[in-house]
Amino acid sequence: MEQIDPASEKRSSFSPDLGSTSGQAVLEYILLLAIVVSLFVLLTQKMLDLDLLQRMVGPYKTEFERAYRYGSPKSQGVAEGQVKNLPQYEQGFRIFYNPPINR
Repeated sequence: MEQIDPASEKRSSFSPDLGSTSGQAVLEYILLLAIVVSLFVLLTQKMLDLDLLQRMVGPYKTEFERAYRYGSPKSQGVAEGQVKNLPQYEQGFRIFYNPPINR
């Protein structure tokens, strides 16, 4: 049987030339960008499907608004339909403790 020297053996057309790696970094960055963009799209679709954004913004629209407007997040005013837990409101008349200063 004849010995074949691996150094003298020609490369077949099926094996890639590992010496030329120009453009490999660009290809890896493009693949990484594609993965990141697809994950972002999937996450946004899932958030829209679960209505997660409305749940996250809910306290800002209700509790913080009431706390700013009436002084307590549990209080309700005339705009909500009934007056509840509002100490400045008595029988249809709202008492302002700190009236605006007219200059």
